[in-house]
Amino acid sequence: MKKSSRIITATLGIICIILTATLTGTIIQYNSIIQDKELTIDNRTETIVQYNSTIQDKKQTIDDLNQQIEEKNDEISYLDLTIIDRNSQIENITNQKDQIQEWFNNNVTYFNNKIDVLQIQNSTNQRTIEEFEIQNSTNQETIEELQIQNSTNQEIINIMQNRLNTSDQQIDSLIVDKTELENRIDKLESVLTFNTSDLQTFVFHVVGEKEEWINNTDINSIYNELLAISNNTYEIIIFPEVREHQNITAELEWLNNDFMGKQGIPIMYEAFSGSEENLSITKRSLENITTALTTNNIKYLRVAEVRSWYMENNVTFPEEYVIELLEFCRTNNLKIFWTEWKIDYPPEVKVFTYIEKLIEGYEDIVTVSFSTNSGEAQPAVGFLNLDEMFQHLGALIQAWYWDTRYDEDLQNMPESLLALHASVAKSAGAEII
Repeated sequence: MKKSSRIITATLGIICIILTATLTGTIIQYNSIIQDKELTIDNRTETIVQYNSTIQDKKQTIDDLNQQIEEKNDEISYLDLTIIDRNSQIENITNQKDQIQEWFNNNVTYFNNKIDVLQIQNSTNQRTIEEFEIQNSTNQETIEELQIQNSTNQEIINIMQNRLNTSDQQIDSLIVDKTELENRIDKLESVLTFNTSDLQTFVFHVVGEKEEWINNTDINSIYNELLAISNNTYEIIIFPEVREHQNITAELEWLNNDFMGKQGIPIMYEAFSGSEENLSITKRSLENITTALTTNNIKYLRVAEVRSWYMENNVTFPEEYVIELLEFCRTNNLKIFWTEWKIDYPPEVKVFTYIEKLIEGYEDIVTVSFSTNSGEAQPAVGFLNLDEMFQHLGALIQAWYWDTRYDEDLQNMPESLLALHASVAKSAGAEII
C-alpha cells in the first residue's frame, strides 16, 4: 500500500512538473504575443494622433474657405448695387437721348417749313404773264437745282443725325453737338435766305492753252467787259494759266506782253498747287514769283489743293516752303488765296484744321476757300464747315463738280447751278469767289 502511494505520489509529481513546464512555456509565449499587441496598439495610437492633426488642419482650411465665401458674398452684394446704379444711369441716358431726338425732329420740321415758305415765295414772285412764260421754260432746270439743293440739305441733316447718334457714347458730346447743330441751323437759314454778304472780289480763270489763242486775244478787253458786267460793284481779278502752269517762261511772257504791267490788270498768280493724283505739282520758287511781281500787278498768290494732294499721295507736306511763302507775302504786301477740296475727318484726317494752325500769325493776309469739285461734301456743307474757322473765307466754284458728283461732262454743267453755288458761298460769308 505504501509502495503504491509512493508511485502515485511520484507520478503526480512528474505530472505537476510537466504541467508546470507546459504552463511556463505557454505563459512565455503569451507574454510575447501581448508585447506584440501592445506595440500594434502604440502604432495605431500614433496613427490616430496623426489623423486628429490632419482633421484639425482640414477644419482650419474649411474655416478659411468659409471666410472667403463670406467675402465673395459681400462682393456680389456690392456688384448688385453697382448694376442697379448702372441701370439707373442707362435709363437717364436713354431719356436724354429721347429728348434730344425730339428736339432734332422739331428743328428738322422747322427747317422743312422754312423751305416750304421759300418755295411759296418763289412761286408768288412771278410779276407778269411774260415772265411766267419765260420761267416756265426753265422749270425743269429749276427742279433739278432744287433736287440738288435738297440733296445738299439732306447731307447736312445726315451730318446732324450722325452727330446726334454719338449720344449713345457720351452725354457731354451730346450737349456739344446740340449747340453746334443750333448754330448750323441758324447759319443755314441765313444761307437759304441770302440775307448777308461779305463778297468783295471775283476772280476769273483765263486759260491760254494754245499760242494762237494767246496771241490773238485781247485780255484787256475781257477784263474791261467783266468790270462793266459787275457795274464796278466788285473787284475783278484775272487768274491766268498756260498749259497747266508747266511752262513758266511762256506764262511770264504772256503776262508781260498782255497784262499791262505794274499798274495794269490785277492778277492772282499760281504759286503752289496740286492737280490730279500722281501728277506733278506746281511749286514756284520765290525767285520766279519775284520776277513776275517786278513787271505785273499781282494781288494774290494762289495755293490750290496742296494739302489734299500731299495727303492723297502720302507725301510729307513742305511746311517750311509755305512759311517762307507767307513771310514773302507779308514783306511784299501780297495776299494768299488757299483752297482745298478734301475735308476734315478727325482725328486721322486734318486738312483745314492743319491750315488753321499753319497760318497762325498770317490770318489777316490769307483767304481760305472750299473747292466745289470735292467728292466728299456738297458745296453748302463745305462752306459751313469753314464758318468761324478763318478770318477771311473764300470759295472756288468749279464745273468739275458735275464730273466729280455725277460723272457727267463738266462742259454740260448748268450755268444756273454754278450761279447757285456762288450764291450759297456769298451768303455763307465768302469774300472772294
